[in-house]
Amino acid sequence: MPAAELASQADSLKKWRDKNVITYCDSGSNGAGAARALIKLGFTKVFNLQGGLNAWVKENLPLTKTAGGKSSSK
Repeated sequence: MPAAELASQADSLKKWRDKNVITYCDSGSNGAGAARALIKLGFTKVFNLQGGLNAWVKENLPLTKTAGGKSSSK
């Protein structure tokens, strides 16, 4: 979900407030902003992927993309 939609979708996200939630973007900066927004909405277990997906890929960590219910490794 785009960070800009978090506040407007707060009611539909309530069920996730006590679950682990990971925020991310390509570089990590927008993900950090999304993490702050979720904390303001009452989320208790929010983590941002430091360095974003770019850092994840640079470390050769696994990345899976789901489209139409099917997973495939990238």
